Amino acid sequence: MGAQLVSDLNKKIEFFHTTMSNLENSTDRNWIGKLSHVGANFKQLQFSRLQLLTKLNAARELERRRLARDLHDQMGQDLIALTLGLRSLKDDVGDTPERVAQFEQIQAIVSNLNQQLHSIAWDLRPLILDDLGLHEALIDLVDKLSASISINIDLQSITLSKLKLSKFKETVIYRITQEALTNVFKHANASDVLIMLNVFQNKLILNIADNGCGFDTSSLQNEVGKKGCFGLQGIFERVELLSGTFNILSSPNEGTVLRISIPINSRRKR
Repeated sequence: MGAQLVSDLNKKIEFFHTTMSNLENSTDRNWIGKLSHVGANFKQLQFSRLQLLTKLNAARELERRRLARDLHDQMGQDLIALTLGLRSLKDDVGDTPERVAQFEQIQAIVSNLNQQLHSIAWDLRPLILDDLGLHEALIDLVDKLSASISINIDLQSITLSKLKLSKFKETVIYRITQEALTNVFKHANASDVLIMLNVFQNKLILNIADNGCGFDTSSLQNEVGKKGCFGLQGIFERVELLSGTFNILSSPNEGTVLRISIPINSRRKR
C-alpha cells in the first residue's frame, strides 16, 4: 500500500514537471498565474511524498529491529539449548562408526542453522547499530563483507559518536552505505573500495569510491528505477530523507565515486 502511494506520487510529480515546462513555453498571457498555481501544488506533492517515505522507512526499520531481536533472543536461545542437549547426549550415542557419523551430521546441521540464523538477523538489522552506534556498525559491516567477498574495503572515518547523530539519521546513513557496497559487489567488478567519512561546513560527507568498470552517467536519470538501478533509487530516496545531496562521478573503465553530503543539524529530526 505505502509503496504504491509513493509510486503514484512520483507519477504526479513527473506530470507536474511536464506541465510546468509546457506553461513556461506557452504563449498564453495568463501562464505566469497558472505556473504559480502548478508550482504550489507541486511543492505540496513533494512534501507529501517525503513525509510518506519517512513514515515507510521508519516502519520498515522498526519491523526489521523487532524481527532481528526475536530471532536473536528466542530462536537463538532455542538453538543454544539444542546444541547443549546434543553435547550431553554424545556419550550415549555409542561408538559404532555409523552412529558417530549420524550424530556428527546432526551437530553440523544445528551449527549451520545457528550460522544462518545469525546471518538473517544481521541482514535484517545488525544489533550492533542499536547497541554501539553507527561507527562500530560500519566497521562490523566492512569486516563481514570483506570476509565473505574477495574485495578489499578500506574504511576511513572520523569518530562519529562525537557528532551525536539521531538514531534515525544513523540508521539511514548505515543503509546508504550498505546499499552502495551492494551495488559495487553486484555491478562494478571492483577489487578495491574506499569509504571515507568526514565533516565539512557542518555536513557529514560520505564518499564511496571503487576501481571497478564504471559507467556512463549521462543517461542515469532515465535509468534510475529500472531493473538493475533500484539500488541507486534507494540511495537517492534515503539521502532525500536527510535533506542531503547525492552526486555520482563515473565513466566507463574509470571506476565510480558516490559523494553524499548530509546536514549534521538539519531541521528534520526523528
